[in-house]
Amino acid sequence: MEFANGHVNNDDIALKRQLSIKKISQSKKTLVLFYVLIAVLLCTMVLAYVWSFVKMVEIRVGLNKLNTEYKNIVKERDNLMAERAKLSAMNRIEQIARTQLMMNLPTQVEYVSLLQPHKSTSENEIGPKNNY
Repeated sequence: MEFANGHVNNDDIALKRQLSIKKISQSKKTLVLFYVLIAVLLCTMVLAYVWSFVKMVEIRVGLNKLNTEYKNIVKERDNLMAERAKLSAMNRIEQIARTQLMMNLPTQVEYVSLLQPHKSTSENEIGPKNNY
């Protein structure tokens, strides 16, 4: 309130100052809260980026290990196939048969029939013979 001589009451000035201080402090609190929120969001984004980068590196290391293991397995398979081919060679098998098993090539071939002779139909009608 103003007095007749143009002066403002000291209480009004003090009240206006308190209100302006409260507004400024509230706006500072809001501004600080806003900056803290931005900082938290930035930190979260940086952590997410770093985490994804670390995961990508872990996956690459694992992939490299698997590729190395695959190459070793393929090399071992090739070695085993070569060894199998060497061990199953016919000249090697023949040599082992002659030297270690004392086997020779046959000079005369005889065939033995494993089939039973064909029976007549009359025996089939009578039935099997009893040999008691």
